[in-house]
Amino acid sequence: MEIGQKFLMQKENRKIQENEVSIHLFEDGYIFSDNIKSNYYKKSLFTKKNKPSEIESINLNETKVSFISFNKTSVFVPSIIFNEISQKSYFKKSTLNNIKFKTYFDKLNSNDIVNTFFLKENEALFNIFPQKKISIITHYKTILLNTIINCEKESYNDKVVYLNLQKKSFDIFYFINNKFNLSNSFNINNTDEFLYYFFYFTEQFNLDSNSFSIVFLGKFETFKTLYSAIRDFQTNIFFLNNSIKNNDYVDKHPSPFLANYFC
Repeated sequence: MEIGQKFLMQKENRKIQENEVSIHLFEDGYIFSDNIKSNYYKKSLFTKKNKPSEIESINLNETKVSFISFNKTSVFVPSIIFNEISQKSYFKKSTLNNIKFKTYFDKLNSNDIVNTFFLKENEALFNIFPQKKISIITHYKTILLNTIINCEKESYNDKVVYLNLQKKSFDIFYFINNKFNLSNSFNINNTDEFLYYFFYFTEQFNLDSNSFSIVFLGKFETFKTLYSAIRDFQTNIFFLNNSIKNNDYVDKHPSPFLANYFC
């Protein structure tokens, strides 16, 4: 069983403010979030001539817009060896086959790691929002890793596995002695698949249940079965406290921990 409720606080408030809109890119659509609500739109609704009326009403001269890609494909590279000119070389050729794309990169707050990622050149959103009108383009794993590095840490083992749960996947960030080691992502459809990939990861690194801590990013009602499943095998469990209350729209977001994040 889990021993009590262990919540750790983030050091920064990342809540969306008035006159800000955060656009979250997923494979099949976009989520537009402001400081009041969050709405999902299929990509098919966006063309060069048409867009949802609610989106059309956004005044880009008065509203600050951030764009966060939730494409799971990104590569963390040590800053010392990162080559901006050769970003394409960091991705598998099979990943980029037959698509036109543009590469981007984020430098983490610590400045020692770069996260490189790409967006399709024909991304529907860019038909509506010129890139010069978007204040920030970033990747969700950059936000997660910055959050983990900056969070308060106490009562951890030397080895820590941070878990970011999403509706159809989860992300792992593995730290040893407070140093980022690696990350991975797995697509899942149910609790059994979550456990399968979690234990696959722990076996790869010879992690027995007493040798590491687990930290979930946030705690959400929608993932309660996954929390219960992991408690059967692990007791050293923590939760990184949510910066907001679990509003309904947050729980319905595909990646709830970042539901109202403005980078």
